[in-house]
Amino acid sequence: MAKKDSGILIRHLKEEDVPKVKALCKTVQSESGRDEFLVHLRRFLSSRHIITTPAFFFCLYLFFLKTDALPALKSSTQSAIICEAVRFFFFWQKIKRVFGEGEDLKDPFLYYHKPLRFFLVAVVDGEIAGTVAVKETEGPDVAKLLRMFVHPSFRRRGIALRLIDASHDECRKLKYGSVSLRTHTTNEKALSCYEKAGYAIVGRRNFASVYPHSFDTIHFVKDLHGDDVRF
Repeated sequence: MAKKDSGILIRHLKEEDVPKVKALCKTVQSESGRDEFLVHLRRFLSSRHIITTPAFFFCLYLFFLKTDALPALKSSTQSAIICEAVRFFFFWQKIKRVFGEGEDLKDPFLYYHKPLRFFLVAVVDGEIAGTVAVKETEGPDVAKLLRMFVHPSFRRRGIALRLIDASHDECRKLKYGSVSLRTHTTNEKALSCYEKAGYAIVGRRNFASVYPHSFDTIHFVKDLHGDDVRF
């Protein structure tokens, strides 16, 4: 399939596209990882832990270990930093794979070159600007949408919605009746995009949690018998 509109060409992935697709996915996922880190940094700085953890260690050093006030303050600050760094490390270990390459991106052409799967790319001026992929699920007529990425240099052009719309057309050809997907709650731009494309929220799940850090996912479903957003 190939759809071109407003200078945006939507087509299936070609084998020669793989290096550029992997580079695009890595760029977007790295950006998402940095954004998520900043979310949790702000969450920590506004939580009670920024006060209670140093206070706990200060009392420990001052009253139980009989340390003088200034050394106790220094030691408690260092201990609090180490404690929170370790907590965040274990939390990040639980979620970092969300922002990693994944098995499918090691060779997306081979992985998605199967009867019930496909991988689409958006091409603008000869450059791959965005991607979207679909694969089968355990449900007999339910597809899963993933790898919905648009390079930062090509955003605000409606590419994401065009890719989603094209993926729905392909899903109908494969006799899928609905499409499911999930994203995380802090990915506000994606949430807005999916809602605009007609997806309905069907659930929310905690993926990982080490207070005050929490990573939750939102699950969407789109009924393909309804009307899609068209351009």
